[in-house]
Amino acid sequence: MEIKDLIAYMEQEKKQLPQKYSRRNDDSLATIMMRMLDAYGLKDKYNETRLKNLWEEIMGSNTARQTHSITVNYGVLYISVRSAALRQELMYHREAIKNRFNQLLESNFVREVRLN
Repeated sequence: MEIKDLIAYMEQEKKQLPQKYSRRNDDSLATIMMRMLDAYGLKDKYNETRLKNLWEEIMGSNTARQTHSITVNYGVLYISVRSAALRQELMYHREAIKNRFNQLLESNFVREVRLN
């Protein structure tokens, strides 16, 4: 048997394999995980956890230390701070905070920012 015949034989056998064995999946692991989170209804909780983890990095350590709690409920980011002066400063930057987190989360997750 020559090499050409062997290659032709292998190609013919490959075509006869069931589809499930020869199918390729080109999706990245991150894409598959996001689809899984969507399917189980956990994407909002995942985004809220990412937002909390990014809080100190984005807002700075001083702001993070003065922040009492951060929660997200139906697209509203609730920020509870200890300092009245910081609360007033954050009031001026609500839109920027919302835009920055939505940009990092690559979605329109935060619709509004409220300060307590």
